Amino acid sequence: MLAFLILLDTNDERSEFDKLYENYHMMVYRAAYSVLKDKYLAQDAAQISFIKIAKKFNLIHSKNILDERAYIYRLTLNTAKDMLDKEQCFMNVEETFLSNIIDEQSMTELSIIQIENHKETLALLDEINPSYGEIIYLKYFREFENDEIGILLDLTSNAVRVKLHRALNALREVTKKEVLFNER
Repeated sequence: MLAFLILLDTNDERSEFDKLYENYHMMVYRAAYSVLKDKYLAQDAAQISFIKIAKKFNLIHSKNILDERAYIYRLTLNTAKDMLDKEQCFMNVEETFLSNIIDEQSMTELSIIQIENHKETLALLDEINPSYGEIIYLKYFREFENDEIGILLDLTSNAVRVKLHRALNALREVTKKEVLFNER
């Protein structure tokens, strides 16, 4: 209550504000609670509303405002709605942040799995014909087109396609042997 009184200039204004506070504090709290549905947020909204009232006390207390009660009620509802909007905005930002973190974590896990698969595949490539391993590496790990691989290895595009087919078959055979070995 002291904070509100500091905003007022004279003792008469302070006395009038004290009466206004006593008359309307429960109405202000209930109005804020009806919007916010939270006891503590409603108390905060009521405090903010009374600070706004204290700042505009001369306007409210003068004859320019026909219905003091309606004005205070409307000011409180607007304050509570503003708080609710800010709270929802904060929640949306927090949800977005958390979903980004979750996405980053799942991407990290996916990256780790891909790296592990990459290492395992490279180890399998060592077990097949080196020229086959080279073609698979260039095609799938470096993502070169058949024409580009042909230029690098001095082969025709058709020869690259045939060699790639043979390389994949050789890799399948090695993979089957690894699976059978691991099942024992």
